[in-house]
Amino acid sequence: MLSCDFRYKFIRSRGSWKFSIYRTQLVIVAVFAVCVIMFIPNYMLAGLETEFVPSLNATVYRIKSLKIYLGYSTTMNTINVWLFILVGKLVPCSLMCIIGCLLLRSIRESAHLGVSLSLSSYSKRMKAHRRTTIMLLAIMMMFLISELPAALLVLVSVFVKDFFRDYYMLFADTLDIVSLANNAINFVMFCIMSKQFRDILRDMVKHFKFSNILSTLAQTRNGPISQV
Repeated sequence: MLSCDFRYKFIRSRGSWKFSIYRTQLVIVAVFAVCVIMFIPNYMLAGLETEFVPSLNATVYRIKSLKIYLGYSTTMNTINVWLFILVGKLVPCSLMCIIGCLLLRSIRESAHLGVSLSLSSYSKRMKAHRRTTIMLLAIMMMFLISELPAALLVLVSVFVKDFFRDYYMLFADTLDIVSLANNAINFVMFCIMSKQFRDILRDMVKHFKFSNILSTLAQTRNGPISQV
């Protein structure tokens, strides 16, 4: 979402908007910090509970119920559910829709500008940025497709008794698989659409030494290896 917002500001400024490496690092740290804080209620509520099954004559362990339905929910459960729905799902999806519309408008404006400046280096540079913008729009659409249905189902589960158990759980595995597939496809999309991403990835792989990993694994299994 932040990448799309930065891209929109960059296109609107015709390439004059800059964002330093230091500020980028601060934003990354802030995003990680917000995610950790947002999931604190979930960390406190998650766990295992025991249940005796007479048919098996045994005690089994199962994941503790989060009690999403408001009629059964405690205060901490309510905070956890609304953080997940609003901060984790609905707000990002809504902002992505808004930013996506703004990006589409910016692409159209830059296309009209490119027609009038078709022979300039500026036009070529803006075309390259337009390709990156289209890639971000595709990633946004995949995020909406994978996350919005889950958010709506959880939202219904909050107000409808037993909806989570009777209906949401039927699609839970499918929604998880779609979300994981979206994360995997994002990497492929970046590789296909961004030359800069491919160049950096190639440099990282080129300088990555598998011998260091093998040496570390050998030291872990057999103790320190004597140097010859």
